[in-house]
This record gives sequence, structure tokens and C-alpha cells, in this order.
Amino acid sequence: MTYQHPWLGQATAGTVDPDGLALTTSTTFEQPGAAGWLRRLTRTLPAGGVAVAPATAKTTSTYYGDLENAPAVCGIPSGTKQYGMAKSTTGPTPASGGAITTEYAYDAWGRAVATKSTGDTDWSCTGYDARGKVVSSKIVGGSGVATISSSTT
Repeated sequence: MTYQHPWLGQATAGTVDPDGLALTTSTTFEQPGAAGWLRRLTRTLPAGGVAVAPATAKTTSTYYGDLENAPAVCGIPSGTKQYGMAKSTTGPTPASGGAITTEYAYDAWGRAVATKSTGDTDWSCTGYDARGKVVSSKIVGGSGVATISSSTT
């Protein structure tokens, strides 16, 4: 394992060597002392680390600002602060088609309430009761895909 800042315990590279292949997975994080929270920014698997790999051969994460509001979806009240939680993740760009980006929104308790991926027609929602138990879910897909809903009591 390789560490840019060993005292933080965040491995920035790890190499496994089956039969001399030296397969390296690398990760970048927000820097200490910067405006961030040392959150993961990118993760590149071994295939993305070769010289001929495109710059988009990695997973990238973005985050809400400390006082940024959630979108008003899935019953999240307007003005709900997101406090630096994950805003989106974008996967590697495949050989054909575009990369898939998944967006997230959270309630005031920090629970994931809404997700939306590239190609989805609307947000998928998760509902909770007063004790934090999941009581409803709505999964939305792309155009022409049936929406799946469920609820419990």
C-alpha cells in the first residue's frame, strides 16, 4: 500500500502482483488543510492506470457544499442542507456510450432519500418512518421501463 499522508490512513495506491502483472488501484482524496473533508475524489482500477487508458477510466465523486441545499424531490423539504454529503458519482466511460452518473439527495437525518442515474426519467425515492425504518420505495428506470413501488406498514 502507498500513502500520500500515512498519518491519515488513506491508501492512495495498492498493488497486487499475480504472476508479475503489478496491478495497481489508485485513489485520490481531498487534501488536508484544503476546504474539503478528506473525502475520496477518484478511484482508478488497474485497467485505467495503463498508459493508453483514457482520462475517463476512473470513478469520480463530487460532494455538496457544507451549506448547499438538496433538490426538492422525494418529499425533501426545500432548503434541506446537505452538509458535504456525496452529491454524485460518475463511473468510467465505457467503450461505447457515455459514463453513468448517479446523483444523491438526503433528508435532515442524513439518510439517502433520493437517487437518480443517467437515463432515469425521475428520482427513485426511499421513505422512512419516525423510527428510521424504511416504509416505502419507488424505483424509477429509463424511458419505457416500469416504475416499481412498494410500501410497508
